Amino acid sequence: MIHEIVMPQLGITMTEGSVLRWLKAAGDSIEKGEPLFIVQTDKVDMEVESPGKGFVTALLIKEEVVVPVGTVIARVGDTMHVAAAPPVTIARRSGPLVSPRARRVALELDVELSGIAGSGEYGRIRESDVRAAFANKPLQADRAKSVFDDRSASAVRRRIAERLENSAAIPQFSLRRELDAAPLTLVRDQLLAAVEASDGIRLSFTDFLLKAMALALRQVPEMNAVWRQDHIEPRPLINLGFAVQSPTRLLVPVITEVDKLPIVQLARCRSALAIKARDGKLDPGEMQDGSCTLSNLGPFGVDEFQAIVNPPESCILAAGRIALRPFVLDGHLVVRPTLRLTLTVDHRVADGVLAAAFLNAVAKAIEQPLLLLV
Repeated sequence: MIHEIVMPQLGITMTEGSVLRWLKAAGDSIEKGEPLFIVQTDKVDMEVESPGKGFVTALLIKEEVVVPVGTVIARVGDTMHVAAAPPVTIARRSGPLVSPRARRVALELDVELSGIAGSGEYGRIRESDVRAAFANKPLQADRAKSVFDDRSASAVRRRIAERLENSAAIPQFSLRRELDAAPLTLVRDQLLAAVEASDGIRLSFTDFLLKAMALALRQVPEMNAVWRQDHIEPRPLINLGFAVQSPTRLLVPVITEVDKLPIVQLARCRSALAIKARDGKLDPGEMQDGSCTLSNLGPFGVDEFQAIVNPPESCILAAGRIALRPFVLDGHLVVRPTLRLTLTVDHRVADGVLAAAFLNAVAKAIEQPLLLLV
């Protein structure tokens, strides 16, 4: 019996991937459920297990060669018979076990794995072991440059570039608005200490913005949709993504049914997903089924910016920092903390009037923040 191993689809938008590393060589024995290879996409690196017990009879693609989802890339049989297709020759793994995350971090930090004693089960090298080795490594003048160069030339960066090019090809437009953020900062400041003391959660402006977007989608449900090839597909739930920068890439975890979550529970979900994203531990399912995304660069001192739509979603909201600025309030020029928002929309899903209605609903919720606590 021969099991054909195909390039798996780790998300609804994944169309291609590559083998970051083969964990077995042709002719090796393998158990059912034992890791066979690490698949690499622009979002995640994940170990893929063998569906059967026997021997690896063929490895059909080389590491880091990008192939479409569904392509047969290996075969596992119950005998030593090797398939007609020529196997790919790889070096047999002779060193200690290494987690995918630790292997990636080692490449980023230019740390040699052979000199690390793993602290995991069976001596498996974990990310913490790699970072500890990096901290003890003598400083080199060119280390930062070499890490950047390696990362820039990686297959991941190339696929991210391709994905962004596809996104930029979407017909999209942007709307901008500046809001009075004084009520929002007041409500957050009042809740901050109490929530952190009782729940151990630090409320961020991102939490309030996500809640405002969710309430706006309730009022303008036409925006809660995605583009599917040649038609608009309404979303049954209000699921929102938020951008998180990991060490190697930008990830968009998705929080489900945001409109139904109290602000503290929303903050707890957002914090847990952000930690998993930065640690490279997100599951593919935790980055799916969103209709809109929030990208908040306010914590990095950015006043305002324009983001591009994360397909197949309908829109992305870019938020800058809250800062004191001149603002007209009740006919008078005053200095107030304001927030600048830029909404970018897939024109195939919505037109300007619909997008304006959505942005106005977001603004109303932010300027009347008690609505976010109901």
